[in-house]
Parts: sequence; C-alpha cells; structure tokens
Amino acid sequence: VLAVRGGVTVDNLTLPFAGRLDFPNAGGPLTAAGLVIIMNVVNLSDGIDGLASGVCAISAAALAVIAFDLGSNQGGVLAALTAGAALGFLIHNFHPASVYMGDCGSNLLGLLLGCIAVLGSVKTNAVLALIFPLMVLAVPFLDTTFVVLKRMKYRRPVYAADREHFHHRFDRIGFSTTRTVLYLYAWTLALAGLALALRFVPYSDNGGTLDPRWAAVMVGLGLLVLAASVYLVYVLEILKFKRLDARRLRRARPDASEAEIDRDVAERLGTGEFEAVRRETEDFERVR
Repeated sequence: VLAVRGGVTVDNLTLPFAGRLDFPNAGGPLTAAGLVIIMNVVNLSDGIDGLASGVCAISAAALAVIAFDLGSNQGGVLAALTAGAALGFLIHNFHPASVYMGDCGSNLLGLLLGCIAVLGSVKTNAVLALIFPLMVLAVPFLDTTFVVLKRMKYRRPVYAADREHFHHRFDRIGFSTTRTVLYLYAWTLALAGLALALRFVPYSDNGGTLDPRWAAVMVGLGLLVLAASVYLVYVLEILKFKRLDARRLRRARPDASEAEIDRDVAERLGTGEFEAVRRETEDFERVR
C-alpha cells in the first residue's frame, strides 16, 4: 500500500495486438495485488541455499538493463541496487550458507522486483512492457503455479507446505543443492536473455514490419529457450522413469537386493540412458 501511495501504480497497459488499456480507478488496487503476488512468488521459491537471492539477482540485473533502455532511470537505478544487494547477499547465502534470508528477506526482494517491474517496464507503455518482467521472473512464477495447481488438484490447501517445488523435485532425483541452484540459475539466465533479445534485437521497425533475418534469429532463440525449458521439466519428471525403471529391474532380477536395484537405477539416471516406455503399457499409465 505504501508503495502504491508513493507512485508505484499502473493506470494503463499497452498490450501487443490489443493496444492501450486504461483502468484509472482500478490501477491502485490492481498494482497492490500484483505486488503481493510477486512477493509471495519469491517467498515460496526461497527453499534452498542461494536460490531466491541468485534468481532475484539475475532478474533484477536484466530488468535494470531494460529499464535504462526504456528511459526509466528510477526503475533502472532501483533494479541495479537490488541486483547488487542480492548478489552481495548471495556470497554468504550460497551453499553451504552462513546467512539465511528468511521470510522478511524474500518478501522484500519480491516487493522490490514488483516495484522495478512497474517503474522500469510496465509504466513505460512499451508494447512488450508486461512481457519483460513476466519472462524474467518466469521461473519463480512457474514454480509457484505448478505447486498451487497440484495442491488444488489433490484438494489440499494452497497455503499448506509440501515438497513439490522445483528444488524439492530436483532433490528427489538425486541433485545436490549446488547443482539444483545452478540449473535454475541457467534457466533464469536463458529466459532473461530472451527478454533482453526481445528488447534489443531489431526484428521489426516502429511500424511493426518484421525483418526476416532478425525475426528468424528471434525464432531460433525462442526455440532454444523453449527446448531448454522442456528439458528441465523433463529432468524434473525423471523421478517417474526412476520408479518405472526400478520396477522393471525388480521383475527382471527378482533375486537382486534393494541396494543393487538402487545402485543400478542411480547409474542409469547418471548416464541418462533409459529404455523407451510404451504409452500403451499399464506401467506407464500408472507412473504417469
């Protein structure tokens, strides 16, 4: 509320193909709701050492570049300061952490990123102004969305804690804390890079006419980021293949001990060599 009363508010949006949308009377409440959502998204993603601080440092740095280019010095300075603060904290928060962020720290980072998104992008009336922060912050948004939808699917309270976040699922398939955060950093960097490319690559002129060569470059970058995202989601789903593979090994080697089965599955997970799973089999349907 203090941020909104201080001028961090959106009274209109410029959307691709839809043009300018004005909502002067609802701007304040909508902005406040958006800030609260971003605060909770960042807070929910803060589950292991260095994750929230690293992702927020990358996101703030990308938003700083975009804000300065859009002429929003206020948003750019705030983003640069936030990136520097998060990076400085990350030095002590990276695994094994000696300092922990807690709810106060993650909520503050979420509030700052929300204010940066409003001041540095959305309020500039650029055509892709809303796309930039959504793309840069896609990893924590996707994480929270998947978790909330899964809780709703199984009729659990959306506020109830569980172990279905991305970092929990990486942990279940044997990733270390360091490997987990590095994968999620890389995913965030890829999405932030695509957001920067959307701003700086001259794929169209002011009239909206596409340059075929640069448009092809953007399509290639988009497909590359999409492939990386699909790969990461696939990695998170390896647990299902792990269960199926363990079941197959138990059938093939009924005399093998659980330790031998686990060792064999771990080796196959490490190499990424899995046998094809037929969609029509009963096993696949149950695991899926």
